[in-house]
Amino acid sequence: MGLVLFVCARYARRTHELRSVVLFWERRLVLTRQETHLQRAGVLLLSLGVALRYLMVLQGL
Repeated sequence: MGLVLFVCARYARRTHELRSVVLFWERRLVLTRQETHLQRAGVLLLSLGVALRYLMVLQGL
């Protein structure tokens, strides 16, 4: 989660456009190559964390 927020903050600081960050589902963000890679890594880590937590709940841990 922190990595995704970091990318959004970096974009907002670079472009001074907060509306695109708040309305992220409108696909208005124009991220640099590095920001795109960081965002994808953040989303992947979030997905893995949710999947691991789900598996742990199923096993009763």
